[in-house]
Amino acid sequence: MLFKLKILLGITDNSKDTLLHVLLDCAVDEVKRYCRAEDVEELETLIVQMAVYKYNRIGTEGLQGENYSGAAYTYLNDYPEPIRAALADARRKRAVLKVY
Repeated sequence: MLFKLKILLGITDNSKDTLLHVLLDCAVDEVKRYCRAEDVEELETLIVQMAVYKYNRIGTEGLQGENYSGAAYTYLNDYPEPIRAALADARRKRAVLKVY
């Protein structure tokens, strides 16, 4: 997962590996909790997308909005809709599998 994350972020050295590992671990933990599952290996792409989002939000966590040189920026407290939809879909699929 680290390799994919670094490619998506354009990181070519190892200087941020510790931070990236922490972001991936946090994303894995969130997916496990939300999907109520221990094995989330097949959700690797989603986990990497979550880590990219977390990386890009560093320094703006909890920020609702900001104005800078006439430009207004609004930040969400949640993941973007495509990530939320993929999480909900994964959770539904796991719930169906548990029934059978």
